Amino acid sequence: EIDAYVEYCRELSGKGMCIVEAKAQLIYSPKETGTVDFAVYHDDVLEIVDLKTGRYKVPAKDNMQLAIYALGLIKPSTYKIKMTIHHGGEADTWVVDRDKMDEIARHVRDRAKLALDATVEELTPSSKACHWCRAKNYCPANTNTLFDDLTAATSDMSLVRYDTMVNVLPNT
Repeated sequence: EIDAYVEYCRELSGKGMCIVEAKAQLIYSPKETGTVDFAVYHDDVLEIVDLKTGRYKVPAKDNMQLAIYALGLIKPSTYKIKMTIHHGGEADTWVVDRDKMDEIARHVRDRAKLALDATVEELTPSSKACHWCRAKNYCPANTNTLFDDLTAATSDMSLVRYDTMVNVLPNT
């Protein structure tokens, strides 16, 4: 798995200027950075590669982590952005042009502004949004959905399905 990633990056390195463990400024928080595992600039293209070693496959397409990292490394001369996740010895790539990346940047800034707005009181948890969130155990909106699931699961124990218990119990 790691050997395939290294070989993939080695092949890309012949294309242009490479950066390993590059610090990418986060567009929604200028004082913070993320770390891009590997990046290469060539012609009007920026290619970034993120190594994933976990057991869950992460798709490259529409991956906001990749997009945010790319936005932190993009240059004025960059027109095409190739974002790759390398996982399990395989590369999955998402390619966008500069216009699409500018659209993504507007979306990220808008969502970050909402997230940091102290006047926003209505939270909308979901399994996709909350799955990796570090605050999910403290989030009142997420906790309310867990209590709803628990109430439904325990109202009549004879009706409790295994998949319901699997979803509720690890989060209580």
